[in-house]
Amino acid sequence: SAKTVEPRIARGQTRDSRTIRIRQTDRHFGEAACDDAHRAQLFHGVFGTETSVPTKLELQETVSEWLAPTLGTSGFKPPAAKGFADALMQRLSWKHQTALNQQFPLTLTLPTGRRAQIDWLDERAPLVEARTQEFYGQKQHPRIADGRVPITLQFLSPAGKPVATTQDLAGFWSAGYMDMAKEMRGRYPKHDWPQDPANATPHAGLTKARLNK
Repeated sequence: SAKTVEPRIARGQTRDSRTIRIRQTDRHFGEAACDDAHRAQLFHGVFGTETSVPTKLELQETVSEWLAPTLGTSGFKPPAAKGFADALMQRLSWKHQTALNQQFPLTLTLPTGRRAQIDWLDERAPLVEARTQEFYGQKQHPRIADGRVPITLQFLSPAGKPVATTQDLAGFWSAGYMDMAKEMRGRYPKHDWPQDPANATPHAGLTKARLNK
């Protein structure tokens, strides 16, 4: 569908008094800004009145305030997605930006040390997907927001296809993984599918031959 951000100068108005017409949809934010808006909304859902971080609706209703400075004075082309995200975060105080990033981060550090992007737009958000082997050695399920919110983990095959999802890693290692690993050993026999993944060494999905070098 067409873009829904249409900066507009009304008749008789100056550039400084221009208005910004924005429909109340997610599409105008761009993906990066949507992440921030959804994180703010989830922040309120978890912490409620414990914080004064603006809600997603409040951000939408005040978009002309925090987006206008990014448009400059010589043109009216809407900024790229990152421009939306940067402008939105500037709407928050430093204290609120810090709280949002600490409690609802954009990345999760995996046992391999890699920082995986957290998907905040998926209906199962917060969601992280990675190859199964990258989670080896992790016993406790990763949680955020002071431990109140579990991260949905989506396991990928060596081909990068989703093969399992869980919000209970310990339970998955002891049950669901066994069935998944049995199938994966048949389809990907050259890869590493240990009997005890909770105590195995994490890696980036290498074959057994490469691991033994």
